[in-house]
Amino acid sequence: MKERTLVNIIKYSPSIFILFLTIVISILVYKEHKSNIEAEKNLIITTQIEDEKDEIQLWIDSIAQSMIMMKENTENDLKNDLRNQVHNAYEIAYRIFNKYKNKKTKEEITDIIKASLRSIRNNEGRGYFFIYEMDGTNILNSDFPEIEGKSLWNYKDLKGVLLLQEMNKILSQKSETFYDWYWHKSTDKKKEYKKVGFFKKFEPYDWFIGTGEYIDDFEDSIKNKILNYVRKIRYKDDRYIFITNDKGKVLSHKYEKLIGLDITKSIEGFKQHYENKEMFANGKFIEYAFKEENVNKKISYARWIKEWNWVIGTGFNFDKINDKIIERQNHLEIKYNEYLKETIILSSILILILLIVSHIISRYVEKSFYKYKSSLEEKHKTLVKAQRTASIGDWKLDIKNQEAYWSDEILNILGIDELKEKPSPAFLKKLMHPDDWETFETSLNNTINKKSDHACVYRIIRPKDKNTIWIDCRGQLSEDNQKIYGTVQDITKRKLLEDEKDQKEALLFQQSKLASMGEMLGNIAHQWRQPLSLITSTATGTQVQNELGILDSKTINKNLQNITETAKYLSQTIEDFRSFFKPKDDEFSEFSVKDIISRTLNLINVQFKSKNIIIIEDIEDIRILSLENELVQALINILNNARDALSERVDVNQKLILIKTYVEKEKLIIEVQDNGGGIPKNILNRVFEPYFTTKHQTHGTGIGLYMTQQIVDKLLKGSIRVKNKDFVFKTKSYHGANFKIILPFK
Repeated sequence: MKERTLVNIIKYSPSIFILFLTIVISILVYKEHKSNIEAEKNLIITTQIEDEKDEIQLWIDSIAQSMIMMKENTENDLKNDLRNQVHNAYEIAYRIFNKYKNKKTKEEITDIIKASLRSIRNNEGRGYFFIYEMDGTNILNSDFPEIEGKSLWNYKDLKGVLLLQEMNKILSQKSETFYDWYWHKSTDKKKEYKKVGFFKKFEPYDWFIGTGEYIDDFEDSIKNKILNYVRKIRYKDDRYIFITNDKGKVLSHKYEKLIGLDITKSIEGFKQHYENKEMFANGKFIEYAFKEENVNKKISYARWIKEWNWVIGTGFNFDKINDKIIERQNHLEIKYNEYLKETIILSSILILILLIVSHIISRYVEKSFYKYKSSLEEKHKTLVKAQRTASIGDWKLDIKNQEAYWSDEILNILGIDELKEKPSPAFLKKLMHPDDWETFETSLNNTINKKSDHACVYRIIRPKDKNTIWIDCRGQLSEDNQKIYGTVQDITKRKLLEDEKDQKEALLFQQSKLASMGEMLGNIAHQWRQPLSLITSTATGTQVQNELGILDSKTINKNLQNITETAKYLSQTIEDFRSFFKPKDDEFSEFSVKDIISRTLNLINVQFKSKNIIIIEDIEDIRILSLENELVQALINILNNARDALSERVDVNQKLILIKTYVEKEKLIIEVQDNGGGIPKNILNRVFEPYFTTKHQTHGTGIGLYMTQQIVDKLLKGSIRVKNKDFVFKTKSYHGANFKIILPFK
């Protein structure tokens, strides 16, 4: 019954939902449509005004920038003009000089030059030429002829500068120069005005020729040109540009009758803005009524050009753009209405299609539902079977009431045929080995409190047969933090295999130790042979000397001291051997790496010497916290491997083993490098495999390097690497195997 109801909901609810949603959306779309039209109309008004503002602002800012650049270039342009004018005058004077220098006197040539330059005027008649001798005597001054022939050597301008003396000084160092000074105008001989001029030395007669321009006259000329140009500019809807000074006096305007008037008085609303011209510094929009154009509302953009002390602006009539706004609004409303009609038609078609598709999908979902249900049942059966095969069961724990769900496979693993109480952590505690409960409880609490994954291995004593089994239990907290979902797996067989593997590795380690012991006994035999011979010889010699009656106390003491020293050496050899094979606990201790390598070499040195192998040490005195004997065992295995490799090389004259220690990235590095030719590439990655050896079975077991890796990785908590490496020793190149042990300091 429930399944049929669920199928009907799946079957009919999409169609009902689509119809309901269509009605709601239609109402909302209509309301939104009306709201959008009003919003868009208001936006059109705003955007149209803003567009117009942006346009006039861009135009005025562009013109203002051009005026500023023109101002900046005014003096440079003037200087270039003045220089060109003087150069032309110089050319005229020089041609006259060249033409008459051998025909006329200096005075006659001077008169011709003066006559030629006197009538020349520049800069709209304001500019004229003057000539001075270097001692300050005026030769020519077209605007002030009364000073010709007079010396102005001691003349000072408004700033107190001795102009002619200063010019003499400058032109004695270079042939031409620009210069600023103050001078009278021909129209105003009482006041001095700033001039900028250009002077060029005329070498034939030790003169200088010059001209100049009054700065204010030149700027006024430029301003007038700009005003005349701006007055004629028109653009878009017959718009124009107006210019006033900083006080509001109109300098340029479309309506000429306003030129010269005070704009703050003739146009209402302007006065407050001119009271603080700094307000125009970055540009400002102004709204006002303009009677000259019968405009109730006009918006202008004005900007103060500090360099010219002008206010420049333009504007637009609000009435003119209002027609554009109404036109755009009408167009928008037509467009929206057409859009609404299209939307209704398309929506109706889409709803019909959705209803048809919904019906088809509903039928498909109905069939899929029954098919999926059947598939789930089949997968559940498969999962249960797979769990039983892998001995994996699933569980769930309700954290709040501490009630648990255990699958059938869990009950089978635990050996429970019938549950007599509800599954819970308390019930599990009764089945668990007492030594494991604390670990399990800690892991479970960490999952609840710290939201970490639950992972714990524990033992269960099965109530059915009292057998002890090993369980691997894992779990994760649910998203709502209310439940824990997990699995358990019977890993008893795996644990037994791991124990068996550990026993085998212990046996291999013991075999490696026994192999080392055999080699050590050989070493001791070699090391004792010479000391024992020395003791025997000393004792025999002492006895013979005593029988001959030639033994004195000095000889006795000397012989006894030799015997004592030799006995101490034998004792130390035994102590090193005993220390290496003495069983110790697995606790780490701090020791010197240099001492450990020294101990290692003392144990094996005899065999290396007998095979003419030279050991070179580059050892830093570094202290670490580790296991002493295990590190010695690892080093002996690596050194013995190098010894065997070198013993097979009859073609090597000098057999070398280099031992080096250093610190790298806060790790201790021990490198053992030989020149035995290296390990073949095809077996380089197999040297740490157990029972793998390239030697004859009488010379190697194949467990030395394997045990070395196990010692370094598992006991010393480090790592070991091997590669073939080229190296140089005493300017000679060698090739061999390089073993690198990497150990932590703690």
